[in-house]
Amino acid sequence: MAQSLDDARHAARDAYFEPVKAELLPLLSLLHSDADIRLDDTSLLPVALTRQGQEEEMDILSGGTAEQIAILTRLAFARLFARNGQS
Repeated sequence: MAQSLDDARHAARDAYFEPVKAELLPLLSLLHSDADIRLDDTSLLPVALTRQGQEEEMDILSGGTAEQIAILTRLAFARLFARNGQS
């Protein structure tokens, strides 16, 4: 029973994560062409940025870079909601 609940939670998380990440990566590529982002699976907040093959935790990024990622993440959510007809 616990495994079934865990599997369902992971499936739901992935179904939510992937569209957000799909919206975020093109925005992120405007700043860093080869960047990737790792999102926390419980909060959906960015926890690490990968640039030029090097993963950097959010807490070591400069304030400006962290703010750029925060803004891009908000834009990604807004684009996702707008695409689904939500405000």
